[in-house]
Amino acid sequence: MTSSLPPLVQATSGALGSALANLLTYPLDVVAVRAQTAPNPAHRRAVRILRHALKTEGLAGLYAGLLPDTASTLLSNFLYFLFHSLLHALVARRRLSDAQRTSLLATLRRALTAPTPPVMLDVPSEIAVGFLAGLASRAISTPLSTIAVRLQSAGGGECDEQEVLEKDEVANTADVERTRKGRKGATLIDVVRNIYAADGLGGFWAGFPAAIPLALTPAFTLLLYKLLHFPFFRRVAPSSATAASGADAAHAFLRGAFARALALAVLYPLVLAKVRVQAGAANIREAWARALEAEGLKGLYAGMSIVLLNGFLGEGVGMGVKKWIEQVVANAYRRRVGMH
Repeated sequence: MTSSLPPLVQATSGALGSALANLLTYPLDVVAVRAQTAPNPAHRRAVRILRHALKTEGLAGLYAGLLPDTASTLLSNFLYFLFHSLLHALVARRRLSDAQRTSLLATLRRALTAPTPPVMLDVPSEIAVGFLAGLASRAISTPLSTIAVRLQSAGGGECDEQEVLEKDEVANTADVERTRKGRKGATLIDVVRNIYAADGLGGFWAGFPAAIPLALTPAFTLLLYKLLHFPFFRRVAPSSATAASGADAAHAFLRGAFARALALAVLYPLVLAKVRVQAGAANIREAWARALEAEGLKGLYAGMSIVLLNGFLGEGVGMGVKKWIEQVVANAYRRRVGMH
């Protein structure tokens, strides 16, 4: 965890921070998914994707899949922080002597409700705990993620249609309106029915094999977040509690943003495979084979710049909001204690 507040408070603040970040950066997320799933490299430029979405779908196209994606983000992050607290407490408990150990039930209760000192385990243990917590949270939230990716990528359009729309600067207004109506036809219910009809219940977990190693992403992100420090913010001596809260939130933003970007850069080929499988590719091997055949090794990093920007901003805002919420809770608790 990233503070000494009770883990349930941290899980809630982390989930709310991530959901808010998702809402603020969502159009960029849609652009990133369409860049990752576009078969033609020429159609992966962010500006081109934005123009095409606005022309064929209107502003609503940049928010396709917002509900299931935000729900997936909220659920995944809450469960990750929760599972991380429990697993961290269990690993720490095993390292205590018999005389120091409490009962398993008492350990789990304390792990959820008691303030947790920000003490790190050794690096392999931290990564293992983060990996298992990420795997468990993804196993539960993957169906929502799959639905969101289908909705996000549905408006990408075929290559020839996209070129016609962009080359024809005097496109007939009626044609554009008909195209927009066609794009808006795919609702959340339609996507759910299509996935179930094509692949049964297992279709909702499309991309989960790629998500297994990707469960390392939050582990690496949290580990890097704990290790990264920006001395500039620590040298500033805030003159008030409000200034201190602002400095902490800014520091958390930078640490979270850089940590997420570094973790994504290392694991990006798996990120690409997961999105393409969720969008309709048969499996990870096929997704990679098509990418390599089209562009060589460069194909495994298709759309990475947009994804890194989205991850940088999203994780930064999420960690910043999480830190701000924790500061508000901590200040309220201190005032309440002071009144008594």
